[in-house]
Amino acid sequence: MLCWGVYSVLARIASRRFDAVSATFYGTALGTAILIPAALLEGGATRLLDAPGEALAGIAYLAVFGTVAAFVLLNMGVARIGASRASAFALLVPIIGVLSSVALLDERLGPMTIVGGIVVLIGLWLVEQAGHPAPRPVEGRAADGQAA
Repeated sequence: MLCWGVYSVLARIASRRFDAVSATFYGTALGTAILIPAALLEGGATRLLDAPGEALAGIAYLAVFGTVAAFVLLNMGVARIGASRASAFALLVPIIGVLSSVALLDERLGPMTIVGGIVVLIGLWLVEQAGHPAPRPVEGRAADGQAA
């Protein structure tokens, strides 16, 4: 979660200068440049060339939906609602992952998985409520807006 928080703060700074797509492009390019040396040390290029088509399709899917689309949406969220509120929605990642596996891979939901999802949703709701305290009546006015 710390990584999402740091990313969200950086995305907020970038959103002042760039649109969501540009910020995502620059962030992804920087991350790629940082990780290329480690990938080469691990023989990443050789393994990629030897990978079956199914694996390459999976990599392409993750690149488009799991990275580009997700970060563009996150950057748009940061620009609209702020870094702290947008990063709280990272709590939905495991729920979306489980629901995707149920829909696409015919996985079964167990009772503890459902309980875990409910706990995550309650956590997100609590975070959102903490960010929006109930409005207080203006001094000298009743709660319904009429003069006291």
